[in-house]
Parts: sequence; structure tokens; C-alpha cells
Amino acid sequence: MDFLYPLTRWQRKRRKRKERLARDTAFQQLLDRDGLTPVEVLADVLPGLEPMATGFDLVRIGGARDGGYLLPDDLDGLAASFSPGVNVMVDFDLDMAARGVPVFMADASVDGPPVQNPLFDFEKLFLGPETRPGFITLDDWVAGKAPAQGDLLLQIDIEGAEWDVLDTVSDAVLNRFRIIALEVHDFHEVFRDGAAAQKLRVLKRLGRDFVVAHVHINNCDAPMSLGRLSVPPTFEITYLRRDRVTDLRPAAPLPHPLDTPNDRRNVDFVMPPVWRDFRM
Repeated sequence: MDFLYPLTRWQRKRRKRKERLARDTAFQQLLDRDGLTPVEVLADVLPGLEPMATGFDLVRIGGARDGGYLLPDDLDGLAASFSPGVNVMVDFDLDMAARGVPVFMADASVDGPPVQNPLFDFEKLFLGPETRPGFITLDDWVAGKAPAQGDLLLQIDIEGAEWDVLDTVSDAVLNRFRIIALEVHDFHEVFRDGAAAQKLRVLKRLGRDFVVAHVHINNCDAPMSLGRLSVPPTFEITYLRRDRVTDLRPAAPLPHPLDTPNDRRNVDFVMPPVWRDFRM
């Protein structure tokens, strides 16, 4: 009879290294098959993901783990917060409501937020590129819910659907948002010819009207290895609209003192400083 013993710490590390090597090798084979996006195109986008100081200190909104974001402390006077994707944790939304900001929430996978608040407004709908049964566009959602005047905040974590949503939103609605706290999914696909165009288009569009105020890797997914480049599949990025920036300069090195790992069981990863001098 074979007996199963708990793995030692060294064995666990060795297993993780082997799993990561197999995943990275498969990723490289996939890229070799599909072809890499030209370096010159990526070089136009990746420097735009370098966080900048904006003249505002960063504050943490939401809990200490997953669902918390670092935002520029430019929150006074916001007319509303739009928060698609409702999880068991709504600390971010509760923090915004505590500041007196109405919070509009949408998610068809749940019947409502896990806690109630007088400033919460919930729609059982998914956010998508077109309005149809079960879905609503960001334009239609804002048109139906937002006050006629005033800046808005967008906190968006919708498991990969963010690319379609941000690709189809109008300039008029996008620029009503003073701050965007975005969780990016499947970023590694920006290096695949078959999936790169939309992601590059969305990132360039955001970089035109917004400045990156902070970046933090979601440590639920370890970065993938692509040559000398470390590629995080999932990360949080905070944007501040350019007209709000008062002092544009490179931010202090990451991590920020307020950064915490999304999953305390995993090591926290630091966004590599490779964006500034991209090399393949």
C-alpha cells in the first residue's frame, strides 16, 4: 500500500517551478505558431503602461486584498461611481458610498450585491458591446443612470469582457470618467497576432485621454515568461483623466507602500520596469 505524505516546502517549490516552465513553454509554442506582434507596435503601447505621478497622492479604496484599488486622491465632487462585476466583496463600493457617492452596479450572474446600502443601485445585466437581452452597453447604462452633470468613476472587473466594452464605448461617455480602475485580463494575448489588435487599440485609446496613475499585478496569475520579458496575464491599472493631472512625472518605484497581494497565499509580483525600454 502506498501512503501519501504532505509535500515538503522544497517539493512544493519544485512542483510550482515545473508547472510554470510547462505553462511558459506552451505559451511560447503558441506564440511561435500564431506569430508575434511586431516589436515596433508594442513599443508604442508598453511605455504607456508606466505609472506616473499625477500631482495627487494615492489612496486605497476597498479592502486590503482582492477588490481594493489604489486611486489618486482626486475623489471630491464625483457625481457617481459605476461598478460592473459584483463579487462577494463590495468593499470598494462601500468606501465610495461612505464618501456620499452613488454607486451603480451591474452583473447578471448574481441577484444583487451581498450587502445593501441606500446609495447602491443594482441592475441584473452584463456589460457588453451591445444592448440586448441580458446585456447593456456602457453608453446606455450611463445614459440611463448617471446625473446629467459631473465627473464619474469607473471600477471595472468583468473577467475579460472589458476589451469589448472599452472598445465600443463612445468618446463622450469615456471622457465623463475622471478615474478608471480597471482589472486587465488576458494581457498576454497582446503578443498574439490573432488577438492583439483590439487590445492594442484599447490601450492606445486610454493612453490618449488618460494617464496611468498606478499598476499592480494580480498575483492569482503568475507572470508568463516570453524571452527576457515577464508578461502578467492579469493586473490592475488605475487611470486619471489628463485634464486632472497637475504634475506629470515618473512615479516612485513599485510596489507602492499601500500595495497588498490579492491572494495572501501567493507571492506578490512587481510589475517589471521593462515597459520603459522594451526588448524582445
